Amino acid sequence: MQTVIDFVPVQLVVAALWRAAEVGPDEPINVGSGCGTRLKDLARRMLELSGAPVEIEVAPARSVEVERFTARVERMRTCLRLEPPADALAELPALIRNSPNSRIIQAALGPAA
Repeated sequence: MQTVIDFVPVQLVVAALWRAAEVGPDEPINVGSGCGTRLKDLARRMLELSGAPVEIEVAPARSVEVERFTARVERMRTCLRLEPPADALAELPALIRNSPNSRIIQAALGPAA
């Protein structure tokens, strides 16, 4: 699984939409972190954070899959005056910790040793 995707916190997307409504850009503006994350690395990080007792299974890529997407964020910086996050996945621990599914997994695993 070598797919690389540019993840971004939803807060940045909302801020970009708000600013774009104010500015009225005349050309498309990419909103992203400008950095790619391998899906394999994201999956491993999610497993580490959740403690879920599962293994990663890689399915063959479909012909329509995007193998690599990293946003060019220059226009986001200049037109919207927004900076990409230093770590696009910084909110991941809180998302997993506060997820109803995480609580179900932790209850199934029992108390930490």
